[in-house]
Amino acid sequence: MTELINNLINHHFCIRGKTKEEILECLNIEFQEQIIFDADFDWEFLSAENVENKKRFILFDSINDWAYLRWNIWDFEVTKKLVSKISKELNTEVNYFFIDPWIFTLRWIIAKNGKVTRIYYEYQDVIIEQSGELELEKEIRKKIKKRDGENEFWEDKYWDLYEKMNPPITILNEKTEVSAVIGELK
Repeated sequence: MTELINNLINHHFCIRGKTKEEILECLNIEFQEQIIFDADFDWEFLSAENVENKKRFILFDSINDWAYLRWNIWDFEVTKKLVSKISKELNTEVNYFFIDPWIFTLRWIIAKNGKVTRIYYEYQDVIIEQSGELELEKEIRKKIKKRDGENEFWEDKYWDLYEKMNPPITILNEKTEVSAVIGELK
């Protein structure tokens, strides 16, 4: 079976309990188009060099009470603002995750009902930014430290947290096609 989507190098938001339509209403959209996301999706829409300065996204139908919004923006400040905005306007839980093992980068932002409770950004073993606390993250790190000592594998803290916070975006791979909207933010 062909994978529709991968967890790696994937800036994405996990949004609890909201429909595609509700999420679209709180975004400042330049254009949008309804599509069927399947194995033939042209990833150039998000990653082509000629779209570098455009805020492109793909928003998938909800699966198991979670909607997934993927976009092409690297800017962490812009990402923090969008997590906060969606969480506040929709009064819901929004979790942003990103991992790139080739450049040793981990990022997550956790918000609930408009309040950002945790921000973490690590690049090549250097913590670029962190604020807030998350009890689940503390528990995970304690277990990893007990198991690995000081030699923790840098990715473990990401994967354990990600998989406990929400179903990973790869849940989309359980389907052969998913209804989605592609678009661009203003």
